[in-house]
Amino acid sequence: MMFFIVDGRVTIEKENSQLQLGAGYLYGEELLVSPLWTSSGDAKPINESVRAIDDVQALVLSATDMATLGFSSRRSINDLRMVVTILQKVPKLETMDKQVLKAMSHHLSSVSYKRDDYIVRENQPIVSRFMSHFSNFASPSDVRLTWLKKVEIFQQMEEQVLEAISKCLKPMNFNVAKRHILQEKKPLKMMCFVMRGVVSIESDSAMDVNVKKTCEIGSFYGEELVHWVTTWVSHKPFPAKLPLSPGSALCGVLGGSVEILALKADDLKSVVSDQFRSKFSMETALATDSDQPREPLTILKNVESLEAMDEEVLKEICDHLTKKTYKDEYIILKDKQMEMMFFIVGGVVSVTNESSKHYIREGERPNHSGDELIQHWMRSKCTEANVPAELPPSPFSFWAIGEVEVLVLKAEDLARVQPGDRIGS
Repeated sequence: MMFFIVDGRVTIEKENSQLQLGAGYLYGEELLVSPLWTSSGDAKPINESVRAIDDVQALVLSATDMATLGFSSRRSINDLRMVVTILQKVPKLETMDKQVLKAMSHHLSSVSYKRDDYIVRENQPIVSRFMSHFSNFASPSDVRLTWLKKVEIFQQMEEQVLEAISKCLKPMNFNVAKRHILQEKKPLKMMCFVMRGVVSIESDSAMDVNVKKTCEIGSFYGEELVHWVTTWVSHKPFPAKLPLSPGSALCGVLGGSVEILALKADDLKSVVSDQFRSKFSMETALATDSDQPREPLTILKNVESLEAMDEEVLKEICDHLTKKTYKDEYIILKDKQMEMMFFIVGGVVSVTNESSKHYIREGERPNHSGDELIQHWMRSKCTEANVPAELPPSPFSFWAIGEVEVLVLKAEDLARVQPGDRIGS
């Protein structure tokens, strides 16, 4: 079963630890995923017990089909819309279709427990009892789409594309502690969604401060693969080599099985290129053809801080641009002086700091680094400005996902250019 605590407290008892949950908390969330991929014969006992430490009132989703939700408590719920709102607060359900949530809400029943009653007993299988009931109102397709929509790049895709990609998700099981699911600096062969267990993330790169330490149920790893595929789909063919994984994903160090949904690179490439190549090409705001690279002047004109600059000044900057290729490595490191900036000609780059991660790629705006360097240059040319001589630090780290071709502009070369009357504030 899974249940929402409406009133009272429970304790979750494990072999070496206890955890208390109070009103408003949910228990058994992982059952929203695992039943759809586990046959009833494969149901595994849980390794913990749940005991009421007060008189407890809860909404229980079990194999018993109840038609009503009525109950009496200090926190009464009288309206179906309120129940749907409760369900939407569950991370695994927040992106699920409301019609599925409404159907689910009809199967919630009110249950009361006395102090010291066991709600769930250790080593009793619960998945098999839940499985057939849950599958009545949430199909595997619904859940696959829910998982995909947790990833920002998938949230921007049309439903037709998502449905095609969701059919590629494959369940995989790992049972050996520290076994590699993905290995750092090896080809990024898949993206994975954690359905059960804990995946440890490790990286030998001391600079990768934004890397997660663990991925638990509901988390994902390897989204760089999706950005790489959707960037290079407008080229024919794809690059011969996949990007390398920026970190290692391993079964948890404490052991226990890990179950994931894998989106493999070959499957994603096949779906995107065979069915939706033109769609992804059209969705690129400044779409390019690999056989017809954009001119450097055009690239500079699409930089917001340079778009009002005199064209002669931009042409002079173009004379200082040099082409360079990076492969699965840092282009610029956070907090290091900005001795250069770059403009992406081909490929995709991840941009990270301690609290965020986003992506820039060819054909989109912005597709460059170094706005701070441009502002520093402009202020340094203004006679009234008191500008420090040292270069500004980079607020982000920039990592090349696979092979990335860029145009590099060094700070010392930019300093030689006079912006004329077009000086920013």
